[in-house]
Amino acid sequence: MKGSIIIYESTVYPGVTDDICTPILEDESNLACNKDFYTGYSPERIVPGDKNNTIEKIVKVVSGSNAKTLEIISNIYSSIIDAGVHEAPSIKVAEAAKVTENIQRDVNIALVNELHQMFDLLEINTDEVIEAASTKWNFLNFKPGLVGGHCIGVDPYYLAEKAKKLLKRLGTSKTKAWSWIYNNGTNQTTKAAPVTIKIVNVIINAKFWLTL
Repeated sequence: MKGSIIIYESTVYPGVTDDICTPILEDESNLACNKDFYTGYSPERIVPGDKNNTIEKIVKVVSGSNAKTLEIISNIYSSIIDAGVHEAPSIKVAEAAKVTENIQRDVNIALVNELHQMFDLLEINTDEVIEAASTKWNFLNFKPGLVGGHCIGVDPYYLAEKAKKLLKRLGTSKTKAWSWIYNNGTNQTTKAAPVTIKIVNVIINAKFWLTL
């Protein structure tokens, strides 16, 4: 319908809204974006089951296909979000921000899980280590355990798939990473193996990104 604004909230790699979704909308409707209809992206940030950080308490990142659309989308979400909104300069920036949030959490929890396994072998209490480390103002207090949620564990692969098309190095590095996981991760104890394989995969990918 002419004049409509279509807002996406799913976690995607940067460019999905503009480069994939919008062309489909134009082809199916025979309408033109930013002339007949408009698009926006505002990633959902709620954590299922979290009764404290509910939707109205979480700052909403918003973006639009043009300035006027951004203003409208910002006003819509501002009417229900007490914490306010953050206007991203572009849809791609908003998409990248969301996937970055999830990857950062995934990598940090993976790291503390690796440390926990080492501390356990050294007969050191991980909770006591984190308590001591937390006395520094800029320490990120992550606890060992599962990441949680249905999306965080797979979101890194969205960005990796996009990068794979841009950087041929990624394909080779991911193959080497998986080879290492299968050759070494499966040698862990039955109890630790499933978690270890997950952790090693995330950390290897994280280290790879840092070397690009």
